[in-house]
Amino acid sequence: MFLWRLLQTMVYREDTLVSGALEALIRHAIPTADYFPEDAYLFAFILCARIFVPLNEVLVRVIRSMDRCKDERRASLLARNVLRFLREWSDSFPYDFREEHMMALCIDITQRLVEALPAVRREVSELQTDLLAKLTAVETYEEFLARCGEVRYVNSVEELTAVSTRGRQNYTRK
Repeated sequence: MFLWRLLQTMVYREDTLVSGALEALIRHAIPTADYFPEDAYLFAFILCARIFVPLNEVLVRVIRSMDRCKDERRASLLARNVLRFLREWSDSFPYDFREEHMMALCIDITQRLVEALPAVRREVSELQTDLLAKLTAVETYEEFLARCGEVRYVNSVEELTAVSTRGRQNYTRK
């Protein structure tokens, strides 16, 4: 019993969460029908959680919370909060969804959201479209960086000036 309480402990100072057991912090980040984590906490949690727990585990826990919600009214409230949760995550850290497993979990959750609350179909579609656009932009940017990463060495400032005015590649001085 003592160990269970210890695992659920979170420490607050002046109404601000400052630390807690990993399990408690994870549970605090998962939305429920009655609760949505503060934006600052959610951002900090998603940013830092990857150090301690695989991010797909967080999404699996979201799915479990959806599965446990049997009441139709509460399920629709939960669906709205989970949609907001996914929106916050995908807006702040779209790169997290590049992994096939993470994207599969995201799709699973969004399908469950539409089943639980058909009224969110348009919002879910927008979330998926926005996420794919962000992932495409990240991929395009990475391709651009790869092209820019081709460095050619030059021997003089004159050569650097001559070549840089052509503007094809990055050059550095030897």
